[in-house]
Amino acid sequence: MAVVLLCCTLFEAAFEPVIRYSFKFLIDKAIVPRDFSYLILILFILGTGVILYSLVCLIGDLFWARFSIIVINDIRQNLFDHTMALSEDFFRRRNSGDILNCFLSDSATIENGLTTVIPYALLGAGSILVSVVMLFSLHWPLALFNMAGLLVCFLVPRFFIKSAVQRSFALRQKEGKIAGRLQENLVSHSIIRAFNLERKVSKDLAQELKELLRLAVRANFIVYFLQRIPNVFFIILALIILGFGTVLAYKGTITMGTLVSYQILSLGLSSSIANITWITPSIVEAQAGFQRINNILEEKPVVRDVPGAKELSHLKRSIRFQDVSFGYDQSRKALQDISFSIPQNSFAVFVGPSGSGKTSILNLLCRLYDPDSGAVFFDENDIRTVWQVSLRRQIGLVPQIVTLFEATIKENIRLGKLNATDEEVEWAARKAEIHDFIAALPSGYDTPIGESGGGLSEGQKQRVALARALIRKPAVILLDEATSALDPITEAGIFETLGRLSGESTVIAVTHRLHMARRADHILVVSAGRIVASGSHDKLIDQDGLYARLWSEKKDETDKIESQ
Repeated sequence: MAVVLLCCTLFEAAFEPVIRYSFKFLIDKAIVPRDFSYLILILFILGTGVILYSLVCLIGDLFWARFSIIVINDIRQNLFDHTMALSEDFFRRRNSGDILNCFLSDSATIENGLTTVIPYALLGAGSILVSVVMLFSLHWPLALFNMAGLLVCFLVPRFFIKSAVQRSFALRQKEGKIAGRLQENLVSHSIIRAFNLERKVSKDLAQELKELLRLAVRANFIVYFLQRIPNVFFIILALIILGFGTVLAYKGTITMGTLVSYQILSLGLSSSIANITWITPSIVEAQAGFQRINNILEEKPVVRDVPGAKELSHLKRSIRFQDVSFGYDQSRKALQDISFSIPQNSFAVFVGPSGSGKTSILNLLCRLYDPDSGAVFFDENDIRTVWQVSLRRQIGLVPQIVTLFEATIKENIRLGKLNATDEEVEWAARKAEIHDFIAALPSGYDTPIGESGGGLSEGQKQRVALARALIRKPAVILLDEATSALDPITEAGIFETLGRLSGESTVIAVTHRLHMARRADHILVVSAGRIVASGSHDKLIDQDGLYARLWSEKKDETDKIESQ
């Protein structure tokens, strides 16, 4: 495809200078000597060339259209695959709206570069090359003058290109930041309305747009300046050459046909330069867009499979943390020197104040992050030495913030096991206490749930997410406050189900509802990133520590729930 495109472009670039060059022969060989047969021959050759030129241009346009979308799709696919392979720390650092802007806006600038910059640049360069050769064949002293002008036209803008790309990059960074702000506000529209924040968010956006205006003026002005320099200079140069050429023709040094042909070629050269300078904004924007995309492609996953990583065998004995310390940044540790062991097929619950590190433990279990020191073991296997895929294949996760996709209920549950049968989907829904609700819907399991599960309540979304985890029949089930949006009676039913499942899977839950925690085989109390106590409910009450104090604070709530 690239060879065909190059041939088509070179033919197109050469044809227009040939047309201009033909004026010398039309005037000097046909019109002045009044040779009608020679005139017809030249016109016939030119007419045949025009037909061929039209066909070549159509073929070139078709191939350019196909070539550009193939390349940009390849870039988007590579960017998506690379982004999905990055670790969680990347998504903590980068705003999702900004990342999305790289996929859409920045890749669009590259696509524009492929469809506009490359064809026009090749056409312009090819036309300039052919025109220069023909100008030398007509009158080499004048052609040398043209060459000097060409060098100035192309060398002067080089001093400003770096500054133009930097300013365009800053502009695109600001656009990415605004895209992130817009996405955040659109997702949080109900909160904005509930707290009467419309004027504040509008004012904040206006300030961002004001800054965008300042950056856009700086970036666009220097680009327009780069466009203008070669054109103005070459117009002056063309007038000077016209003066010299006219004097030479007046003195009889060159023929009238040579003067006309040279001047038309010179004007065509000016047009070719204008085409190249016209694409300057697209070149600068494409460079800035590519730099932003390349910044993501240069990111390396922090969590990755080590050389020689192996398949993790099915959990047989226990999950163990050994002297684990971890922090999301260097300023503060989320976990400090924690050690514990959870036997296979048991029911363990982490409790403690908000921000104590409970969710961080689950993140390390899923190997979304690696500990700063210490190790996490599945049986005797340090999970850093096994394939991440084989680890997560054994885990069914229900996060605190549920993510559902714009699909049917059945399709969302089946994401936990892509080849699951309808019977398995229904089994998982029953286990998650959501089957009766789904069956009562007009379309049952084929009911679309809308974007982000907008057609379901928070409790229903969490139960669908639980069914998605259970359908895998995983070795380990992780729940991060997964039942916090459920009413107490339904939550009690879910915990009873989890208690029964603990005979088949290791169930590990994070919860702040201690009346549910006491159903667990093992309770681990977390405070300030440390395991401060562990044991059964009765044992922890007898110790009169943090758990006992938390239980005392929640006792009234517990009594009320149990009375129901």
